Amino acid sequence: MRFSAEMPNERWQADITHVKLADRREVEILNVLDGHSRLLIASDALAVFRAVHVVATFHRAAAVHEGRGIVLRVMRQAVATWIRLALAALVVVALAVQFNASNDRPGFTTVKFLSFFTNQSNLLTVAAYAWLALRRRPLGKTTDLVRGAITTYMAVVGIIYELLLSGDPAAVEATLSWVNTVIHILMPIAVGVDWLLIPPTARIAARESAWWMGFPLVWTTYTLIRGSLDGWYPYPFLNPALHGVVGVAGYAAGIAVAFAVIIAMVVWIGNVRARRAALNPA
Repeated sequence: MRFSAEMPNERWQADITHVKLADRREVEILNVLDGHSRLLIASDALAVFRAVHVVATFHRAAAVHEGRGIVLRVMRQAVATWIRLALAALVVVALAVQFNASNDRPGFTTVKFLSFFTNQSNLLTVAAYAWLALRRRPLGKTTDLVRGAITTYMAVVGIIYELLLSGDPAAVEATLSWVNTVIHILMPIAVGVDWLLIPPTARIAARESAWWMGFPLVWTTYTLIRGSLDGWYPYPFLNPALHGVVGVAGYAAGIAVAFAVIIAMVVWIGNVRARRAALNPA
């Protein structure tokens, strides 16, 4: 019977084979395999294996296969934490400077400033990075899902900006060019690279990522209801006065499809990277 595992290192298997050598001596060969990749993790040969020998083989396999990877992963996590905190601080400074610069503009309010999906997504990233830095527990499923969510939101920020907003300076609240670069370009790239270099700890199922759609759906509903009451919309493509109800519905549907596609891509990339990281802990 062959046992299998869905993820690398989920299950190791051991088997002892009896072999007769050319000089007629008999030996036993202990092989340890990874149940997912079928990678030969360890192989020892003795005249007779006893329980203590099997345990020793497993300990050596774990030390070689996991030990180096654990050390390097801890080092990478430490470096990543400081980089995330630096990026979070940069976003806070950028938004604070932009808020101060916009405060004297006619019609400007704090509520409007915080109603932009870009600003909210960047602030969510700041909160997530601060939480990751302060968290005492090891990374796990919860951190994977939070990081996947902000990766999705920031990817949408970058893509929508490039496709719909970059050619219309009046449509972007960030009037300072360096602030605009930080929140629309730098942060989407940085968060995406973070997801690539620090993969999730385990496989993410499609149903687990479905809740990532919650925030954009709530934001869109709030934006359309609020806009119908006071006539202000944070982005021109959501304004019925410019594109009509059908046009806005088309934009909203297209963005919803884009969200679904990006979520699927983030999950797929995360699962591929998690699988490769498990196969090669270094």
